[in-house]
Amino acid sequence: MMSKLEVAPATLNDMLKFLATARPEDIAEAEYGEAPFVDNYLASFANCLCIKDTQGKIYAIGGVESPDPEAPTLGQVWMLCTVEVHKHPTTFLRFTRKVLYDIIDKCNYEGLTNKAWLKNQLHIKWLTFMGCRWLNKTPDNFQYFVFRKDDF
Repeated sequence: MMSKLEVAPATLNDMLKFLATARPEDIAEAEYGEAPFVDNYLASFANCLCIKDTQGKIYAIGGVESPDPEAPTLGQVWMLCTVEVHKHPTTFLRFTRKVLYDIIDKCNYEGLTNKAWLKNQLHIKWLTFMGCRWLNKTPDNFQYFVFRKDDF
């Protein structure tokens, strides 16, 4: 039986556990066209949240960053998952949907946006389940999405 999920600010220990169990597809997406994920400065994770169970298993890390310069009314949302999401997908999806609603309700933006790598099929399915609006595709196999406050 799965223990209860919770959201908390990510600790260094959480980040180490995340790196040990991260989904390869999520890391590949985060690194696409950029430096290796582990070369990011710790300061870039200042607002990082962690989804974990009461046993300390990490399911995901993520957060909301400052707005995209091209869309200043939208915060940039991101999330990377671990292999734990495969073990309890329905529980994880239901939990993260509630977390998303709470974050959108409390944020100072009209909504949240980012782009998803179309080869990361689990990510695409998850975003669709969460209720995003799909926007334009890019030549490098990404597609932009948005969650608008008005939709919730």
